[in-house]
Amino acid sequence: MVDSWMPGDDWALEDLILANKEGRQEAGLPVTEEPKEESEYVEKEWGLYNRSIYVSVDLGKKADHTALVFIEPFIPKDANQEQAKQFTYHISKIKRYDLETPYPRIARTLQKIDQQLKENEDFEYIHYVFDEGGVGAAVTDQVCELIPNADVYRITLSGGTQPNWRTGRDITLPKPQMVSVLIALL
Repeated sequence: MVDSWMPGDDWALEDLILANKEGRQEAGLPVTEEPKEESEYVEKEWGLYNRSIYVSVDLGKKADHTALVFIEPFIPKDANQEQAKQFTYHISKIKRYDLETPYPRIARTLQKIDQQLKENEDFEYIHYVFDEGGVGAAVTDQVCELIPNADVYRITLSGGTQPNWRTGRDITLPKPQMVSVLIALL
């Protein structure tokens, strides 16, 4: 089963979708057709997706790899009325870059991803979440130049004790709080 795709990988997003369907069939897992309908939600294999996708970007260079994580919020098919009030998150793709990948290449790749996601009828809302630690702010600015009107969240991890929304999309998040939530989810 194919688990990652990036523009320039010598094949298109549609090839990834087809390969994943074929891989699921070979593994004996259920495969559902994804209807292309204009509504608030799109029904997929695990439930109702709200036509949003979050592209999370964690930049690395020499010691750490740059990673992109594609996250789709959805309501599980078997959710009861109370559970349907909040989303579950499906990580649909993960891409890890080689060490030393130049930041301008990553920014241009994100521009290509944005174009392809906008062509996909399943996604009406595309959000980008950047870790602004280190060089993150400069690369985020570069991406914002390449993708005008992008919906960008700028996250800075801190040693503080309280989250701080500096502006609507600029957030300072205490690292201990983030880690404790992740541990609780495991």
